[in-house]
Amino acid sequence: MKKKILYLFSILMVASFSLQSCSDNDETIMEPEQGMEYGITVNISADEGEKSSSNSTRFIDNTGGFTSEYDADYVYMHSVTDPNKVVKLPIEQLEECEDCDGNGFRYYFCEEEDGGYTIRSADGTSSAKFNKDEEIYFSSEEYEVWEGTSVDASPITGQSVLIRNADKNKEIYRSDGNYTMQDVFNLGLNGRLLMKRKCSAFRVYFLFTDLDAPLVSTPTSEYYYISPEDFETEVGQSPYTFSGKLYIGPYFCDTYNMNTGEVGYKDGHQYGYYATNEQKYIPFRDITYNRQEGEVGQTYNGYGVSTAKADYLVTPYDENSTQDFTFYAFIKNNTENPESDVNSKYITYSWEGVPAFNTTQVIVIMYNVRELAKAFNAANNSSTRSGFWDAPEKLDIQPVKVLYINE
Repeated sequence: MKKKILYLFSILMVASFSLQSCSDNDETIMEPEQGMEYGITVNISADEGEKSSSNSTRFIDNTGGFTSEYDADYVYMHSVTDPNKVVKLPIEQLEECEDCDGNGFRYYFCEEEDGGYTIRSADGTSSAKFNKDEEIYFSSEEYEVWEGTSVDASPITGQSVLIRNADKNKEIYRSDGNYTMQDVFNLGLNGRLLMKRKCSAFRVYFLFTDLDAPLVSTPTSEYYYISPEDFETEVGQSPYTFSGKLYIGPYFCDTYNMNTGEVGYKDGHQYGYYATNEQKYIPFRDITYNRQEGEVGQTYNGYGVSTAKADYLVTPYDENSTQDFTFYAFIKNNTENPESDVNSKYITYSWEGVPAFNTTQVIVIMYNVRELAKAFNAANNSSTRSGFWDAPEKLDIQPVKVLYINE
């Protein structure tokens, strides 16, 4: 027997219904009936960050925090108890949605004779049958477990090291709770699904500069700058002949379970760090950071390594970790053998606490250029090991300015 199909739409939180059946009779039904297939349309959005200031969900310079846009191409309906039950639902522009950005998805709902329910995508490419009491959750990920890209252990901590992968390190979302069969049907009545981000964004600026006095100082602006020539005068070589890499951690996980929120680590590790440039040293480059301090616009310019712009990091992590956020910068006074730590030196700095999901963390850490000169001057070396040691040497120097901004 041909199934009846009921289409549920929501406009401004008011439900309107139209029934398509063999007899073409219209009727209004507020509860699901067995054997009837309901076409359900749902608008989807995300919980925006605390300081959202842009229509973009990217976190490169000057775009602010996360917005309410759900920017994944699909949303997946997962069983809470059976990871093999998944329905893939394409995100599309919804004409029915007048008071939203228009992103949404459609699916068909049918309660079966045994009390269970079948969900199928509107395009007919994906479906699953769920038991009567089987709950589901929505996720941006096709699989239950998100997995980062792991490489060898870090040279200092010996813990997991992850590298940024554009296909994996992107915004990931989960519904705030789980849904019963009735909840899945009710989405056709309220028409809106709010997703929670299970990730944050991290931008790190590490630079050597001169903060003794601003190059430009007015009532509304301060500009700190050191030219390549002045850098070379202070250090004895061009800034572009130095190279570096960064690690941040230790609460970054190899795996994150979208269903349970559990984190995992490989090879028996307990902690994880993200590394820049696949753990390879890259030549110092010009680093500039702009900020507003009250009525004064401040610009800091120097030379170092950054994860901002194209190298920004978006990732899940252990939100319940009790470990402090720690930064490592490895430096060499040459650009040779970018995969080798031989004769490198490193700096470390820590902050208390773990950020909440759905935030953008901006870390700006500046060191005096004269400290770099001391570090690589054999006659006046500030490292904690002798010059005969070819492993990374820790430098006992402190930053001249640190900014930790939560957007």
